[in-house]
Amino acid sequence: MRKRNYGISIFGNPGEFRGDFTRDTFDPANHYSRVFLQQGRVSIDADFNEQVSILHHYQRLFTTAVIGPHAAPWGRPNDFEVHVKEEEFLVTRGMYFVNGLLCVNDQVRTGGALNELIGCECEELEDGVYLIYLDAWERHLSYIEDDTMREQALGGADTATRARIEWRVRGKKVDLEVWERWKREAEEAAERGIEVDDYALFRQIVREDLKPGSGIMRARTKPVHRKDSDLCESDAGQGYRGKENQLYRVEICRAGSAEEATFKWSRENSSVAFPIREIKGAVISLEEVGGGCFGLEVNHWVEIVAGDPGGHCHQCRLYQVHEIDEAKALVTLTKPVKDLPEASAMEGAYLRRWDQADGDEKGILVARAVAEPYELEDGVEIQFGHAEKRKIEHGPESAARVEITEADLEVVIDDHGGKVIVNREFRYQAGDYWLIPARSASNSIEWPSEEGKAAWLPPHGVFHHYAPLKVLVRNDSEWSAQIDTRRVITRNWEAAKDAAGAKPAGPDRARAMLDITDQPKSRGGRKKTSRRSKKKTTSRASKKQ
Repeated sequence: MRKRNYGISIFGNPGEFRGDFTRDTFDPANHYSRVFLQQGRVSIDADFNEQVSILHHYQRLFTTAVIGPHAAPWGRPNDFEVHVKEEEFLVTRGMYFVNGLLCVNDQVRTGGALNELIGCECEELEDGVYLIYLDAWERHLSYIEDDTMREQALGGADTATRARIEWRVRGKKVDLEVWERWKREAEEAAERGIEVDDYALFRQIVREDLKPGSGIMRARTKPVHRKDSDLCESDAGQGYRGKENQLYRVEICRAGSAEEATFKWSRENSSVAFPIREIKGAVISLEEVGGGCFGLEVNHWVEIVAGDPGGHCHQCRLYQVHEIDEAKALVTLTKPVKDLPEASAMEGAYLRRWDQADGDEKGILVARAVAEPYELEDGVEIQFGHAEKRKIEHGPESAARVEITEADLEVVIDDHGGKVIVNREFRYQAGDYWLIPARSASNSIEWPSEEGKAAWLPPHGVFHHYAPLKVLVRNDSEWSAQIDTRRVITRNWEAAKDAAGAKPAGPDRARAMLDITDQPKSRGGRKKTSRRSKKKTTSRASKKQ
């Protein structure tokens, strides 16, 4: 299988993708333009979903190519404007594009205290430089969050799910070294007459502070010797041994390095969920407990989802099922629920089932799947990447020219020995996930390979997109400067130019066409007379009479 290049584009389908799906076949590296359905063939969800992903990919790519990485619509300079007064802030209503994603604020949202926005527990913010930015991503929604998705005539059965662009205004303190470095580069550019790129500062902050998870993972099936008496397993002596087709999902639960991060996994792409009615201590009242492959059992690990998890800032907590009362749809957990959701968030709250058998409330340590592969079940194994060190033999001159562009790479150059030591530490972000389609017919999983081994892949998602809104400078406990970093789309026809200089465009071009004195001639060689010239000729003739 050819290696899927998830990194080639971030405009396709890198959202949560949490449904009861067969697989995700969209790959921007294929450069497909559409999907054709054929008569008399079986229709599957993957084909339809790939068509939508193709359209979204080109739509978002085109939007970004035309307007840039972020901007407000033309003629709406006040959209998503951040107002800061003392220690409070608010964001105006409107629309804003972030890497092709349209964020819509239907009403003015007050964010409360700035220290809460920035994540500081202090009563008063310290002096320094602060960045207010927009975080956007695609969230997956089912009938549990919005019951209008279900057709009542089907008796409660669900059909399709939905995706929605979620956004949050966030804040953080900018590292002074990053700020001073950008100022020096900006001053040097201004002295040379080069236009200063304010977005360069934000790119540095994103790369160094807001970078997404850089962790990698690979999956494979291990050889297994089957007993002839075991009829429940497939006939193959190796590979995937499950009886059902599955879409395994491996998701990071707690963020951090390989020693700190944890993960969880689901054989149903985390699509098994149970609407919550009420939570009292360790007892949870559900609408139903389900049954079979999509039911709850004792010792299952579950996660309480209420409201919007909030993207990368979400750190999950798992609970284990201790007892189930199917008649009353009551589930008792081994521990009481901590940090109960607010009443407003309970609408649409649900239990999400995970299928790992070990681990604890934080999940399974990623470190357990680093040195050796970790088996999920039925012969499916995964392995995470760890920090690596490489020594590159070069002469001192060559070593001095080594350039490093990734923020998670550290380079140590030994000029005396001519060695370059590259240290790379992978960081795993909460919510990052990988999908592993497993097929019983072929006793295999769908995973690309490189040089005969399972390929290392970056996360399938969730991609977050960022845009700077405002830079705040605080001195002596006061805001000494507030710099608006938003952009507004301009009319493209007003900027049309060629090498010789400006050309009339848009309305100016139309006026120039009306001012043409030499009218084009018709095919017969006679001069073509416009209505305006006819009217003038008639009026002159009438005056002579």
